[in-house]
Amino acid sequence: MMTPNSNHRSKQTASKVVKSLRRTRAGMTLIELAVGIGVSLMVAGAVLGLLNNQMYFARYVQQQNFLLIEAPQINNILSRMLFSADTARLYEDISSGKGGGSGVTADAEALVLAFRQPDGTFNYGMIGFDPITSRLGYYRRGDSGWPDEPSWIITGAADTVSFRVENGVVRCTVTGPNQEELTFSGAGQS
Repeated sequence: MMTPNSNHRSKQTASKVVKSLRRTRAGMTLIELAVGIGVSLMVAGAVLGLLNNQMYFARYVQQQNFLLIEAPQINNILSRMLFSADTARLYEDISSGKGGGSGVTADAEALVLAFRQPDGTFNYGMIGFDPITSRLGYYRRGDSGWPDEPSWIITGAADTVSFRVENGVVRCTVTGPNQEELTFSGAGQS
């Protein structure tokens, strides 16, 4: 049986439990909030640091794109073309190369190549740089003459291209968009 005193104690205990529950439901203390905000700020700072590093790396890769992608392709094409050609002649520019005439030995933007066919005839092609469009293209001479546009583009990312002959070897210097300068060497001029 319950005594009036024990009933009062159980009410006090119940009210303490209710107050304790209310206190936990009411929210967090100021210290808990400060710790939570501090941790959130540290995580946000770390994420921003990682994002900044990723953006820097992407910008760096984009700047090196010419060296990483374009230069090996240019090397492959020029090497194959120059070594498979029977003769090569340099011209000041594309229109001079199409017109023929006397060639030059330095500061050329066009290189005309002759490829001997099995029947003894020649097919002609020209590697030419157009400074207006910044395109280094290959022009294949057909039955109707030289085309106005390149048959295909070797690169569209070069700032300047210059052919020259040094010690009987054709050299091609290509300057990229970030002033990277690459020199390719090939067969001799005849």
